[in-house]
Amino acid sequence: MNLAMLAQLAVVVGGLMATGGMSNNKGKIEGTKWVNIKSMINNEQTIPAGIITLDFKKDGGFVQTILVQRYSGTYLLQTGDHITLKLDEPLDGHTELHAKFIIDRAVLLMRDSDGTTITFAKSK
Repeated sequence: MNLAMLAQLAVVVGGLMATGGMSNNKGKIEGTKWVNIKSMINNEQTIPAGIITLDFKKDGGFVQTILVQRYSGTYLLQTGDHITLKLDEPLDGHTELHAKFIIDRAVLLMRDSDGTTITFAKSK
């Protein structure tokens, strides 16, 4: 998996509405900032700590930074741990991403549909 695909995974974006059931993330993600910790993807690629940041605004806005590249958009809370991410501009050819975000106090695990997981620590 290349860095652009990892960037796509990490894009989490703003419009805070729970749909189709109860979201496990409601009340946990709004107004938070996260930074990735060192992770190994598929036992092949290391993602150094601190290169990806996620900023979830209270008003539903979202900003993600990968190194110096900035991405923004909206996020939609879904049932359970699922979040739909909608990008203002395409990233690696995609403007929408469906991923699982598991938040346990100061740790966020982001897992895409192929099982790739990136771990973040709360920075705010």
